[in-house]
Amino acid sequence: MRKIGIKLWPDGKKFYDQIKEQVDFIEIMAVVGEKYKWLENWKKPIVIHHEHSGMGINHANPKKKKINLRSTKWAQKLATKFKAKKIIVHPGNVENKDCSLAEVVKQLKPLKDKRIIFENLIYIDKHSGTYMFAYNWHELHYLCKKFKTGICLDFSHATISAKELMIDPKAYLKDFRRLPIKHLHICDGKLELPVDLHLHLQEGNFPLKKYLKIFPKNIDITIETGKDIKKAMHDITFVRNNNK
Repeated sequence: MRKIGIKLWPDGKKFYDQIKEQVDFIEIMAVVGEKYKWLENWKKPIVIHHEHSGMGINHANPKKKKINLRSTKWAQKLATKFKAKKIIVHPGNVENKDCSLAEVVKQLKPLKDKRIIFENLIYIDKHSGTYMFAYNWHELHYLCKKFKTGICLDFSHATISAKELMIDPKAYLKDFRRLPIKHLHICDGKLELPVDLHLHLQEGNFPLKKYLKIFPKNIDITIETGKDIKKAMHDITFVRNNNK
């Protein structure tokens, strides 16, 4: 049966205290310098999410190798501390002509960390206006093969990419089944607005019930929505009810 978790940031203790009894695991954003002392008594699994482009990290950019490595080392440190089996990584985006998937391999493969899995990104990031890597199964397949690893499939990222590419989102998601899917991310959004909104489930119009049916029920899923406790409880109930 699928395990259900929520994603938290360093300031997430209050929400954690309210929701911890309702979830099977916690996914934490590994912000450099933050130690998450309030999670030290948590007995259930923890998933680590590496810093990403919104925090200045881009593994595809050779000019950022130093800060990328610092961030990765911190994520690894937290993963070891909390005995995490997964470190979710955003491959990166096209900031300049030197950016490439090959650079992602060059920067991360020497670490030989089997906990790393790669998350599918958005074809064009509306916030930065840049193209992103690993938005489709082809590029993720390349990374999976190089690292002998799997992926974290983000429903919202895939839906937005499909809309940008004028492809049916459900068909686009089905393509990813050719890859070793190790984790899932879920939130709602609006099909007519290709932006990663992270809406609470059923506040948008993504066909989430159909999405959940596409993938095996033993893949863990992180709910990436807001921190309204009442709505978050509804999110958890929604996923559990559609996991039968």
